[in-house]
Amino acid sequence: MPTYEYACSNCGERFEKMMTISERQRQGAPRCPKCKSKKVEQVPAAFQAVTAKKT
Repeated sequence: MPTYEYACSNCGERFEKMMTISERQRQGAPRCPKCKSKKVEQVPAAFQAVTAKKT
């Protein structure tokens, strides 16, 4: 399940939300957990790719 990172434009709080792709499409951006504002923007998140070693 993907984890999305958001930043609130109202209070500056940065938070993560884990949801399926279909949940994200249905619900849109979540509310800020600190101030409950809907003025949140998704921010680029770091990710890690695991690959097989070649021998």
